[in-house]
Amino acid sequence: MDTVSQLEEIRDRVLSQKSGRILISMGVCGVAAGAKNTVQASREELDNRRLSGWAIVQTGCLGICDKEPLMIVEKPGESRVIYYGVNEERARQIVVNHIVNNFIVGHWVLPEDQSIYSY
Repeated sequence: MDTVSQLEEIRDRVLSQKSGRILISMGVCGVAAGAKNTVQASREELDNRRLSGWAIVQTGCLGICDKEPLMIVEKPGESRVIYYGVNEERARQIVVNHIVNNFIVGHWVLPEDQSIYSY
């Protein structure tokens, strides 16, 4: 790799192969609220359902400590959805409902008036 454009080309090719991203807040509050288990359950459910192409990204603090663990689902061409209070069971259900069946679990979605939507 000799140029920035070659790196950008590789990045674009890798990103185009992804089905979407799951971001999980892993700041101090997120970890204390059980985000490590949320990450593990999400990975297991994706693997069990053979859903390749989904990236799980661990983020830092998102600033809403009382709503942790937070999970953000990003599907190509759709608005991001931010779920709160995502324990292991909720993580598995979000993968099944939102990712597999395209059904947003509305009662776990962070209300739009929360500050996280400004990110």
